[in-house]
Amino acid sequence: MMGHASNEVSWEVVHAALMSIAQRRGVLDAEEARWLRQAVDVQLWQRFGMVSPLDYLERKLGYTPHTANERLRVARALADLPEIEHALETGALCYSAVRELTRVATEDREDAWIAWAAGKTVREIEQKVAAHERGDDPDDLEKAPEARHHRVWIDLPPETYARWRQAIVILSDEHGRRLELPAFVGALLEAALVDRVPDSALGRARYQIAISVCPRCQQATQEGGGVQVPIGPEALACATCDAVHIGNVDGDAPDASPATQTIPPKVRRFVMHRDGRRCRVPGCRSARHLDVHHIHHREHGGDHDPSLLITMCTSCHEAHHRGTLVVSGTARSLVVERPNDPDHTTRGQLDEPRTAAGLIDHRHQSHAGPTVRDDAPGDLPNGHTHAGPTVRDQAQLGLITLGFSRSIAREALAKVPDLPRLSLEQVLREALKHCKRC
Repeated sequence: MMGHASNEVSWEVVHAALMSIAQRRGVLDAEEARWLRQAVDVQLWQRFGMVSPLDYLERKLGYTPHTANERLRVARALADLPEIEHALETGALCYSAVRELTRVATEDREDAWIAWAAGKTVREIEQKVAAHERGDDPDDLEKAPEARHHRVWIDLPPETYARWRQAIVILSDEHGRRLELPAFVGALLEAALVDRVPDSALGRARYQIAISVCPRCQQATQEGGGVQVPIGPEALACATCDAVHIGNVDGDAPDASPATQTIPPKVRRFVMHRDGRRCRVPGCRSARHLDVHHIHHREHGGDHDPSLLITMCTSCHEAHHRGTLVVSGTARSLVVERPNDPDHTTRGQLDEPRTAAGLIDHRHQSHAGPTVRDDAPGDLPNGHTHAGPTVRDQAQLGLITLGFSRSIAREALAKVPDLPRLSLEQVLREALKHCKRC
């Protein structure tokens, strides 16, 4: 027992040895950078019949293409950054930190960056550098982070890979098309992260995840495992369509006002039930990961009128806000266009709803398509029934599309005489006579 204890190495010795290795590595990295600059000057690779300095670094020094390219970039940059090169050589900065600082530091800003980086982890330095331009000071105003793709490599055992392929088949069939890998992984993660919503909770917005929006630059970030990940504008647009807003989280305490939901729960439940709890985009059969989408966008004056709300799955919703799927019309008479595939414009209509509490049974109505009416509204939200949009509804939507506010459109239509007897075109012509822009 005593013999075993005498062979133990103290932690101080282990730490000292590792720090010594790190310092010697820094000396070698700085020395290599100087010799790489010399290699470029004499075009060393040509002596070996190689095509470039990258070719030489791959074959002779064993670097991967990406690492070889970074080593050359850093070596060139250090020629104009003597203080940072000295910090590398003395061990004040490790090579990974120097690699990042060479992206932003200039000779007149070296000292500021070296002082700021002292005691920081490489990850902290990476995040700081990503928010600045070359020539900036560390204290300069940070630029907005960019949404970017993240590469993930996985190595699956055979039984897991078999289930992986089976999941692709199931989710692709559910969406009505073969899902590409990013869309498949997104659907897979949604299944794990999003609560199974029972009937009693259909009024709750699906977006309970933490998304923050910078008030200065409007860049959105989403929290994921303790990391703030920048996301694209289409993901933010999907969230703002159907979300719970908890207010500002930058202060010392929660906002005094209660959390608010974009779409009132009663309206959201109605839209979900009306649409059969599935995506309304023709050809998509997805019944999972559903949002409620505003056909007439909120920023363009749209409100929570159920006739202008539809249920969409995440994939179709993001495609719409990305611009590759255009949705127009009304919930009853939906028009879906794909700008990159003009031959595939489709029109979707509501299926006959099933009898349920609070809904109207239309099993005895004609299946020939939506009707156009201008009779008294029913007892559903905002006075809409399943009978289809009225002439008034369609005219109001047309006026809003032309840029008039909802209140102006409503007042103009109220002044149209004999409205029920007129066609939609006649109603619009008469209403435009009474429309005044603010």
